[in-house]
Amino acid sequence: MRVTTLLLVVLILTAGLAGCGMDSPKSTEPETSDTLDTAGADTSDTTDTAGADPADQPNGNPSTAMATEAIEPGEVCEYGGVSIDVGIDENRNGVLDAEEVDNTVVLCNGATGAEGTSGDSALIEITPLESGHPECPYGGYVITAGVDDDRDGILAPEEVDSSLFQCDPAPPPWQTKAAMPTPRYQSTSEVVNGKIYVIGGMSADHERLYTVEEYDPATDLWTTKAPMPRAGYWNSSAVWDGEIYVADAYNAISYFSRYDPATDTWTTSLSQPNYGGSADLIALNGLIYQPYSSQVYDPVLDTWLPHSAPSCFLGSQGPQGESVAVNGVIYALGRVVSIGNYDPLTGTRPYPDATLWVARAYLTSAVAGDRIYTFGGQGENNTEVLDIVREFDTATGNVFDGTPMPTPRYNSTSSTVNGKIYVIGGLGGASGPTLGLIEEYDPSLDGR
Repeated sequence: MRVTTLLLVVLILTAGLAGCGMDSPKSTEPETSDTLDTAGADTSDTTDTAGADPADQPNGNPSTAMATEAIEPGEVCEYGGVSIDVGIDENRNGVLDAEEVDNTVVLCNGATGAEGTSGDSALIEITPLESGHPECPYGGYVITAGVDDDRDGILAPEEVDSSLFQCDPAPPPWQTKAAMPTPRYQSTSEVVNGKIYVIGGMSADHERLYTVEEYDPATDLWTTKAPMPRAGYWNSSAVWDGEIYVADAYNAISYFSRYDPATDTWTTSLSQPNYGGSADLIALNGLIYQPYSSQVYDPVLDTWLPHSAPSCFLGSQGPQGESVAVNGVIYALGRVVSIGNYDPLTGTRPYPDATLWVARAYLTSAVAGDRIYTFGGQGENNTEVLDIVREFDTATGNVFDGTPMPTPRYNSTSSTVNGKIYVIGGLGGASGPTLGLIEEYDPSLDGR
C-alpha cells in the first residue's frame, strides 16, 4: 500500500507568516504526479465515501472505491487533516474495505492565522475521468491539491501543486448480454449493417424452428423477424450484397433460400444444388462456396457451378466442424486437431501444419481482423462440454489460448460486430439445457 503525504500543504498552511500579512511560501517539495491502477470517488468532507454502487457494476466487474477519514491533531498532522484511501472494490459490496486499500493520500491542515487573520487555505478536488482519457483509458478520477492563493474557494489550474491519477481497471473480456427470446441450438447467424440475424435451429423440445431473430449490439435489444419459409436445423449461411443465403441441411443441402434484412422478406425461387457434402457456406471472390462439395454458387447468375476443394487440404472436419474465410483463404476447424486451409484462387494450402491443439466437435468460430477464434464444443467421445477459447493468427500461423467462456457450450453460433464476438445459444450439457444466452467477447481485452 502506498501512503502519500502532501507536505506542500502542511507548509503552506503554517499560520505565522500568513497571519502577519505575508504571502505563504510554497513547498520546495517537487510536484507529484502519479498514475495508479485503481480509481476513487468524489469526497468533499472527512466522512467515509465509497466507489460505485454494485448495481452499476456490469457483469460483476469490480470498480474502484474511495474512503476519507478525519485525522485528529497529532504526530501525523500537527493541526489535524484528512486521509484518503483508494483501491478496488474486489468483493463488490460498494464499500472500500481495509484489505482493499491500495493507496492512501494524507492532507494536513495548517494553523489559524495570527490575530484572527485567516491564512491561505489548501483545497483538494476529485474529478471523474471519462473512458479514453490518456492517463486512464477506462476512466477513473484525478485527485488534485493546491493552495487557494486568491482565496476564492476554487482550486484554479494555476493553483494546482499535486495531481494523483486513480484509474479504473480494464473490464473483463467477457460480458453477458440480453438473452435471445428463443433458446436454440444448431442455428446459424450472420451480420448485416451491424445487426446479427439468428436463423433456424432446434428448440429445447428438439423441434426444427422457423424462427428468425435480430440482435442489435448497440442497444442490446432483440427483434423478431419474418420466419424462414421452411423450418430447418444445422443451418449454414453466408452474406453477399447485403442479403443472407441460407442452407438448410445436415450432410447435404436439401433447401436453399435467401433473406433480405432491408425488406424482411424471403426468396425461395433460387437454383438448388444437386448435392452438397456439408452445409457450410463461405462468401468469397463474389461466389458462395461449399467447402466440401463439388459445387460453388454464383449469386449473380443464380447458378451452381462445378468446383472442387481437395479434401486433403481441408481435412475431414465434416458436419461437426466449421469453416470461415480470411484474406481469400478458407479455413476448416474442429473435429480434428489440424486446421484445414485452402486458397481457391491459387489451389494451395498456406498453413499445412496449422493446429488447434485439441480436437473439438460442434464448436463455433468467428473472425476478428486477421484472427480466427473458436469457442466451446465437445471433447473426446462427445461427452465433455468445453469452455475453451482458441485464437489462430492467420498472419503467423500461431495459436493462443483465450480467456475461457463463462458458460461451456456446444452447437452454438457466433458473429462479429465492431471487433467484438457474440456467442449465441447452443447446448450447455451433453443433453442440454438449450440456451438463449448470448455472451460478448472482446479480444482486445484479453491480454494481447
